[in-house]
Amino acid sequence: MRLLAIVILLFSATAATDDDDEDDIVDLYAKDDAVVHMDHTNFDSLLYGKQHVWVVEFYNSWCGHCQLYAPTWHRVAQQTAKWDRVVKVGAINCARSENLALCRNFDIGGYPWIKMFKPLAKEGDIGKMKKHKPLEEMLDVIVDYVTEVQSASHPPLWPNLAPFQGSLSDIIGSPQPVHAIVLDKSAESHVGRQLILDLSSQEQRLKLVRVLQPPAGLTLKETARPLLVTYRRGAREVLASHDGLPPRRVFGDALRRMLGLAAEEVPANGTVSTADPVGRPAPLAADDGVFMVDLENTVGYALQHEVVGRKLIAGEQLAALREFVQLLVTHLPGRRSVMQALTGVSALLKGRQQISGEDLQQHLAAAEHRLPAHRPWRGCRGSQPQFRGYPCGLWSLFHTLTVHAHQQDPAAASVLPAIHGYVKHFFSCAHCSQHFQEMAAHDGLFNVTRADRAAVWLWTAHNKVNKRLAGDATEDPRHPKLQFPTRKQCQACFSGDEYYPAIVLSFLGSFYGQDVIQLDGLSTNAPVAASASADAAAARPPDAVVEEKSRNRVEAVARRVHQSRLAGLRIVPAPPGQITSGDVNLCVMLWTFSFLTLVLAFFLFRMKRRYKRKYSNAYGPFS
Repeated sequence: MRLLAIVILLFSATAATDDDDEDDIVDLYAKDDAVVHMDHTNFDSLLYGKQHVWVVEFYNSWCGHCQLYAPTWHRVAQQTAKWDRVVKVGAINCARSENLALCRNFDIGGYPWIKMFKPLAKEGDIGKMKKHKPLEEMLDVIVDYVTEVQSASHPPLWPNLAPFQGSLSDIIGSPQPVHAIVLDKSAESHVGRQLILDLSSQEQRLKLVRVLQPPAGLTLKETARPLLVTYRRGAREVLASHDGLPPRRVFGDALRRMLGLAAEEVPANGTVSTADPVGRPAPLAADDGVFMVDLENTVGYALQHEVVGRKLIAGEQLAALREFVQLLVTHLPGRRSVMQALTGVSALLKGRQQISGEDLQQHLAAAEHRLPAHRPWRGCRGSQPQFRGYPCGLWSLFHTLTVHAHQQDPAAASVLPAIHGYVKHFFSCAHCSQHFQEMAAHDGLFNVTRADRAAVWLWTAHNKVNKRLAGDATEDPRHPKLQFPTRKQCQACFSGDEYYPAIVLSFLGSFYGQDVIQLDGLSTNAPVAASASADAAAARPPDAVVEEKSRNRVEAVARRVHQSRLAGLRIVPAPPGQITSGDVNLCVMLWTFSFLTLVLAFFLFRMKRRYKRKYSNAYGPFS
């Protein structure tokens, strides 16, 4: 009976973990009627063997730039909805573990990324890669690709997008009641081709062609381009775009009126809904401080998703991976089981010339010591699933690594190159990775040589990023991007309106140090949590147990600052071996006191000698 209860408990914990894992992920287009939602269950059946082109966005739902691009991709799908005989627009969320192998097979290195697949695609076709672009540019890219496919394979039932080569009589002699000619500026112009695609469903009522020069029999006084010439019931009309309106819209509305159709509605610039599913409980508020569960979630996702999502890891990528894993082994103040798992990964990579993401994934799944499963975020939990999470955890991990390296030896080599290598080669938000690399080049990341300066450099960089993203659409409204630390967190860190880096370094040690990492949330049931706490406590110094009683790190640091003030020093205690401004002030005070004491002693000595001489001469010698 007891065994049955244990099995049920373990099953419940596993189910809860799976549900929590799903709760941290939201599909950006799940409620979008325009974009086809694709995943590992329907991708092959939707893509392969079809008569139309597929244009698919591979995205990562936690990626801020993917979230910002979602409204644009929604508009792309809306504005190509009438092209469905030729083009369909879809999207797949590569943040989901069940889609990981599929995204890896298509060799997606960064998000968001666009792939275009020709008609009658087969298994093994990886598509043509395109960078994501603004709305109008993306539409032009799609039209160019469709034109290229039509020129090469002439798919049946597609409207003809090539310039018309016949005469005017060939056009107006067709049986349709309305005839229209678009004079494009050049062969590269997209107006005529977009109009043909927009109205391709009206081929029985409209003969629409594009030309680069007026066809034989057509005489025009107008020189503007593009130009629309229409014929209906023997009457000719010529229309040019005006008032700065897009020619596609002006010409399209004119043709629809001739056909008795409603004018095309301009889609609103709304955002794609990423709200919680109906019935889902409101998320918990994030806790203050650094949590072991957040660090473990981050390490797990980095290795088991970001890294293994690469099809093949070799050369500079493999060197960067080795360096990053070694950084984790050396400076992550993790639990014993996690450190054993990381040591196993380090041993696996040693001496290899290359490794596939699939092989690494299989090793991580079958290893004797495995990384823990994902659990709900604590300090990095957002008010909605698309906020914070992994990016927040990655910053926390990087700060923890730099602070731990500093506390071990302030003069040791900087760990920033290893962090840079991971962000450059494996952080899959392509836009974010590029920004970090540019900041690293501009602010001299590779010029930082000491561990103490590395911790300060990363803190400065993080504040720069927060300043740039403050008020951004990806910002969690309940967790605004502020400069860290705030005055409430560390009044002593400020000198006027500026930060005092030496004091901030001490604060970082108090906030990210090994002895203050909180253990809340390591498990969803008490027995496992108790063993986890014991495991973590065994790997920590004895005084860490006292620190764990303070679950709110802001209060703990504030208490330390208050105690320092009572002692007459506006500092936060520094790690052993670090000289702070308090030490300097104390040395100055002692030196001043010693100097004044010596001056006073010298003065008294001179006065005594003068006194002796004066009175010894006045009385004379005894006889």
